[in-house]
Amino acid sequence: MQAHRHSEKTRASYNGYVARGRAFLRVYCKGVDSDSAETCENEGESVEVPSTEGQLVDDNSATPWTDPLFAKAFGDTPNQYSPEALCLFITSKCINEGCKTSTAESINAAFKKLWDESCVATSST
Repeated sequence: MQAHRHSEKTRASYNGYVARGRAFLRVYCKGVDSDSAETCENEGESVEVPSTEGQLVDDNSATPWTDPLFAKAFGDTPNQYSPEALCLFITSKCINEGCKTSTAESINAAFKKLWDESCVATSST
């Protein structure tokens, strides 16, 4: 049934968006975990990351990227950080790379498909 839901070209495009999103998140989390943690590199561009140095933070709501679970936000099953990570990825593509609204909508559709299918697979087992 999965082979008939979307064309081969659409599936390949969606898989590409998911792969690039996961790569973005790895770079983002790696940059944040570094000693300086002020910026992270994304495809040669420097992206500002808010510093929490000297601030008291009781939970991860102010700095979700410090939670190890944030790095898994683009897994096959979404977690509490998936919406924020998706927003970061779409913002990076549109603002930093100059992509248009259609790219943002396609990225959103790709992750929606990924997570819808994982939820269906999980509930049917």
